[in-house]
Parts: sequence; structure tokens; C-alpha cells
Amino acid sequence: MTLRILFIATALSLGTAATGAEREAPSFNEVMEGHIQPQLERLVVQLVKEGRAMRIDGTPVFNGSDKFLPGKIALAFSDLISSLPADDPRLARYIADFRRVAELTVDDPNDSWGIYYYLSALAALDRGGHLKEALEPLTLAKLRVRLDWRLRDRAAAQPTALGRR
Repeated sequence: MTLRILFIATALSLGTAATGAEREAPSFNEVMEGHIQPQLERLVVQLVKEGRAMRIDGTPVFNGSDKFLPGKIALAFSDLISSLPADDPRLARYIADFRRVAELTVDDPNDSWGIYYYLSALAALDRGGHLKEALEPLTLAKLRVRLDWRLRDRAAAQPTALGRR
């Protein structure tokens, strides 16, 4: 849902910017910084404020239909954190917010691409030196198990009473 909104915002930004023949189309960086990044920040702040009650266009965000949602949220949040300079006053708050949202979503379904998104988010936080402060030890321990795709492969390969799954 979040990624779809960002793609739509990008398309609208590009479409409205290129309507005048005399105006030059904005660069990708201008679109990201001027349109997408502020929208992403608004969505992240809304998520922190509303939690599981969050709705977008009247649709509950946490309705169980998106099996990649925790990974998408983590990736969006880590992108926002990574884009901030070290002296930005919002940085500490967003890292603390990431920690709260990670605790909120750690037990939610997060399959295939969601695992990839979450691992990418954790790698970005680690590169920025924020991983330890962005996750509670219990949440990190849970993620170590939940994001290990090898466990899923082994479970699928285990024989059942009727043979292979």
C-alpha cells in the first residue's frame, strides 16, 4: 500500500511538472526530495501516531492482506533515517519510533519479499551505525529467527505423516 502510494505520487509529480512546454522536467533527485520524501515522512509519522488503527483512504493498513508489510514499513523507515544528516534533530526520534514500530510488527506475517525488504532495512541501519539503538534486544532476537529464510526452506522440506509437503 505504502509503495503504491509513493509510486502514484511519483507519477503525479512527474506528470504535473512536465505539463508546460517551457518547463524542464525535474530531476529524479528533485522529485524524491521535494515530493516523495515528505510524503514518506508524513506516512511514517502517521503510522507512529496511529499504530494498528492507521487507515489510508479509509482502508485499514493492518488488515492482514499484505504479507510483506513489516518489511515495507522497515524499509521505508530506514530510508527516512538514512536520508537524515547526523545532526538532524529528528534523527533520535525517528530511531526511537523505528524501535516502537518494529516491536508492533515483529509478530506479523512477513514473507518472501518482506524478508528481503526487512533485511535491506536492517543493513541500511547497520551501515549508518543505528542498528543497535533501533531495535530492542528481544525484537532483534525475534527478527533473527523470523527473517532467516533457511528455516522456511527446512520446514518445507521436512517430511510429514503423509510424506513430503
